[in-house]
Amino acid sequence: GVGGTGGGTVCEPSSQMPCYDGTPGTANVGKCQMGVATCTPDGMGYGPCLGQVTDAPEDCSTPLFDENCDGAENEGCPGEHLAIVAAAPPGYADEVRNYLMATGSFEIITIYDASTSTPALADLQSNQSVLVFSDKVFLDPVALGNVLAEYYDGGGRVVLAIFSTVGAGTRVQGRFGDPAGPYTITDTTGAYSTPADDSLGAVIEPQNRLMRNVTTFNYKSSVKSQGGVINSGVVVAEWASGLPLIVRGTIGNRNRVDVNFYPPQTQSAMTAWTGDGVAILRNAVLF
Repeated sequence: GVGGTGGGTVCEPSSQMPCYDGTPGTANVGKCQMGVATCTPDGMGYGPCLGQVTDAPEDCSTPLFDENCDGAENEGCPGEHLAIVAAAPPGYADEVRNYLMATGSFEIITIYDASTSTPALADLQSNQSVLVFSDKVFLDPVALGNVLAEYYDGGGRVVLAIFSTVGAGTRVQGRFGDPAGPYTITDTTGAYSTPADDSLGAVIEPQNRLMRNVTTFNYKSSVKSQGGVINSGVVVAEWASGLPLIVRGTIGNRNRVDVNFYPPQTQSAMTAWTGDGVAILRNAVLF
C-alpha cells in the first residue's frame, strides 16, 4: 500500500498527515488553516480532516479577518467610516485622522469636537466605529456617555483613549462611563500617573489581532490612567511600567477596547509618542 504496512493497507494505523478541504491556494492564508487527518486503525484510509479552517465569504462585520483567504481583508465590503469624538486643542484630532487615513483602512473619518457640542446618535450611526479622546473638558460628559451607549447597543464599536477614561471633565460619564457596567472596562477611579517616559512592556496576548504590526511603542513624558481592569476587562499588553496599555472586553457578545495613551502623535510635546501607535489605534477601532 501507499505509505502503509503492506497487506492491502494504505496507511500506517494512527499515523497523521496534513489535510485541507478548502479552495486550492487558500490554506494558511488569512484565517484559513490546514488540519490533520489520522489513519484509521485498520490502515484502510484516513479519517476526517480535523482542525482545519476553510475559506468562506467575507464577513463585513469583521474587518480584521480575511475570511475568503485571498490575502485581502473585506474586499467588496462598504468602506469603513470612523468618527473621532475629541475634546482637544485645534489640530490634534486632524493629526489623528490624517495618520489613520494613511493606513488605507478607512473610507471616511469624521471629526466631532465634543468640547463644544455632543454628537447626535444619528451622526454616530453613519460610522462603524468611534474613537474618543480628550485633554479638554467635554461639553457634556454625561450626554456623551449616554449617546455612546445607545450607539454601541445599536452595533457600533467604541474605543476610549486617554484622557476619556480618567479625570473629572475629561472622562466619559453617563451610561457608557458608569463603572457599574457593563460598558466600562478601565477602572474610572484610577488617578493620572506621574509624567514619565514609558514603552511597550509585556504582551500578554501576542497572537491577538489587537497586536497586529505592533512591535515598538515609546511614549515621552507620558501621563496615563492608573486604573486597572473592571467588568471582566482583559489586559492584552502592558506598559513597561506595568500599567495596562491595551484592554479588551466582551460586552453584548461584541468587542470593546480601551487604549491607555493619548492618540495625537506630535502635537502635544508632553505626550509625544513614536513607534506603532497608528497600528494600535487602527487595530482597536476595527476589532
